Amino acid sequence: MKNVKVPEATVTRLSVYSRFLSHLDQDGVVTVSSGEIAEGVGVSPAQVRKDLAYFGEFGTRGVGYNVKDLMRYTMRILGLDRKWPMVMVGAGKLGYALSTYKGFNDRGFTIVGVFDNDLTKIGKKIEHLDVHPIEKLP
Repeated sequence: MKNVKVPEATVTRLSVYSRFLSHLDQDGVVTVSSGEIAEGVGVSPAQVRKDLAYFGEFGTRGVGYNVKDLMRYTMRILGLDRKWPMVMVGAGKLGYALSTYKGFNDRGFTIVGVFDNDLTKIGKKIEHLDVHPIEKLP
């Protein structure tokens, strides 16, 4: 594949396609057409084909795309096929909610630390993670 600058809008749509494909996969759908993807995410079938063409050739004319394969490939392009460690800064209500949100793991993001500047929160646990003073943030 050539070194081509991919427009930011294409990358954004690729993440939308990836989520849509994930839902189709969960529903047991095996193949999907560019028209079905387009309808599901609110773009034209031509836009779907153009966006995917930046990354190679997919699907079979008249048959469509294999949902699992295309989902895996879009996740790899977006870097969602590996684990990304991250820390949560803030252990208040929002920080707590985000730290315990299971959806991050589904997308490859793992919270490995929680930090706060509130002395009443430091030393407490959010699930299996201790809350550390903000000064210890690397």
